[in-house]
Amino acid sequence: ITGCSAVGSGGALYVNSNNDYMSLTGVSITGCSAGGTGGALNVVQYNDNMSLSGGTIAGCSAVGSGGALFSYQYNTDMSLTSVNIAGCSTGDDGGALYFYQFNNNMSLTGVAITDCSAVGDGGALGLNSNNDDMSLTGGSITGCSAGGGGGALYVYQYNTNIRLSGVAITGCSAGGD
Repeated sequence: ITGCSAVGSGGALYVNSNNDYMSLTGVSITGCSAGGTGGALNVVQYNDNMSLSGGTIAGCSAVGSGGALFSYQYNTDMSLTSVNIAGCSTGDDGGALYFYQFNNNMSLTGVAITDCSAVGDGGALGLNSNNDDMSLTGGSITGCSAGGGGGALYVYQYNTNIRLSGVAITGCSAGGD
């Protein structure tokens, strides 16, 4: 999927689902943009399962949060496995990924995020989390930047378990707190 744009959210794909299963495998999304959130993907899910594996998201941008992916989730299991995200940007938070979630299980395994940027917080990942369980295993975050806090990660959490294991974070910078 190349060169798509949306005046609103989800430059390539906008998903709003309830009690469903969604899987994207080996998908390549390049050069997409959104005037709202989610330069490539905007996902709103309730009681769902979602899986992204393999594939690439590159050169996407959003005016709102989530240069590559914006996700609002409630009671959802989500996994990203071996996804490469490069050169994405946002005018808000989460240069590559932004998650706003409640009561979820989420895992990022072997995800590589490179050269993404946010005007706000979280050059690679912005997370607003309540009652969640999240793990980041393997993978890398390289050369990301934020104008606010968290050159690589910015996390606002309540009653959330977050585990990082074997994630290489290098060359990231933040301009704020």
